[in-house]
Amino acid sequence: MKAKRVAVAVDVGSRSTKVAAVCRQEDGSEQVLATAQSEYEAQHGARGMVKQDAETWYTAFVDALEQVLRKLDPALHRVSEIVLSGQMQCVVCVDGGRPLMPAILYSDTRATEEAAELTKIFGGADKIAALTGNFKGAASCMAKALWLSRRKAAVLTIARHVLFGAHSFVAWRLTGRAACDRTTAQTTSFSNKNADAWCADIFEQGPRELAGDWKRLMPDLVAVNEPLATLEKGLMGISGLDSTLAATFGATPVAIYHGPGDLGTTTLGAATVRARAEAEGGRVSKNYIYIGTSGWIARCEPDNANAAEGANDGVFRIAHPRSGMQIVASPMTTCGGNVEWIRAMLRDPSGDNTAYAKLDALAGSCDPGANGVLYLPHPNGERAPLQNPHARAAMVGISGETTQAHLARAVLEGVAFHLRWLAEAGHMFADADEAVVVVGGGARSTVWCQILATVLGRPVVVNKTESIDTAVLGAASCVTTDEEPSAAAAKDLVKRFEPEDFSYSALYTAWRAVYDALQGPYAELQKVA
Repeated sequence: MKAKRVAVAVDVGSRSTKVAAVCRQEDGSEQVLATAQSEYEAQHGARGMVKQDAETWYTAFVDALEQVLRKLDPALHRVSEIVLSGQMQCVVCVDGGRPLMPAILYSDTRATEEAAELTKIFGGADKIAALTGNFKGAASCMAKALWLSRRKAAVLTIARHVLFGAHSFVAWRLTGRAACDRTTAQTTSFSNKNADAWCADIFEQGPRELAGDWKRLMPDLVAVNEPLATLEKGLMGISGLDSTLAATFGATPVAIYHGPGDLGTTTLGAATVRARAEAEGGRVSKNYIYIGTSGWIARCEPDNANAAEGANDGVFRIAHPRSGMQIVASPMTTCGGNVEWIRAMLRDPSGDNTAYAKLDALAGSCDPGANGVLYLPHPNGERAPLQNPHARAAMVGISGETTQAHLARAVLEGVAFHLRWLAEAGHMFADADEAVVVVGGGARSTVWCQILATVLGRPVVVNKTESIDTAVLGAASCVTTDEEPSAAAAKDLVKRFEPEDFSYSALYTAWRAVYDALQGPYAELQKVA
């Protein structure tokens, strides 16, 4: 029997790297043969610093890949491609073979002064957005780059490249090529508004450090559906991979694809869930919600390079992996990361699925409203609908009657309130009869999905197999298909949550008022932090 061609899809996230082996079937569907993940942590510091050892991304990739390969039969499966996706908007400086310092992550907001300076130099955030398509203030790669130029100049003198995605780092380790996809590029504030070239005006009109330090470091912009390189020795060409295991799959060449960043692959994967939901009947919104460590509400629409209002309304327009389309997204800096925090605070540091199930049960054991406890889910600042790098998380309404269950539920409700704010500010949902697809790790929580449905006032639809990462499936589709998803034959693949008979309107209004009231204290606290 001839071995089937298998694509290995990879999602290099902020807390783990997930790998899946995917095989294209004769009917056009994708069969997931095996999955695995390898976890790691980020380091948080003062003044909004969030960093990670980039080398752990590659180590985790190799570890998860080995787990997947051990589940495959070399006689039946031939690995032909590896497709990489991952967290975007990072800054990683590298030389010939190593990272020169910890990677600065998307949620890092240390560069507040530099963001203010750039805004002044270019005449406003809207002017930067007109050039680059988006500007994310202190979280933007351009502001972080300027911060590095002024505080880590010695690093830049020996750096050969800068990489803007965790998947870009793994691609560089595998192939030696410094590359970037269009989706990731448009989150940096370094690309032009079409994301097909680096923006010359940014280097020419910006601070001298951008032209002097950074112009030479920019990676190549590459197509996600074309191989970045080919490992001629196959899996045996992957450094660190168990050589005996790799040899069992032979020396068949393996193509390495630099796929889109996680927003792009998650959008591709969410489209499949939406098609499944439509096939089972009912109307489904074009917008979807992603709940990972970060989060967003997003949809696809025809490309419009002139739409650059994102600097002001918190709605960002990012290049879609497929040409002629764009992703319209309202991002949330910390989404599921709030659940990580409350889980740790409630002293269950195990990190296994059982621990999350216990937290889910705890939150579900108390009534909606969490006995009047409100949670503001902004531990690392916020990007939308208002850019606020000084925002921090807060609990309000705690009394002597407050229990751990109230705290757990308040965190889930607080994230749901912020997602409602994003939806309202971006005019994301017009018809209450339309269901909304929810993907990401948060979609595994039945309690959270029920809260979301009730807070948003609309049905929520999730994939029944959400244990298979949506971004990983989206990455696989970059090489397994170039068509829009169709699920006409799909049956019983999604689960639907209807809104409960409870109104969150008063609590949501109070939550918004608390956020507004804390703006002054947020700024003052930054002066003494």
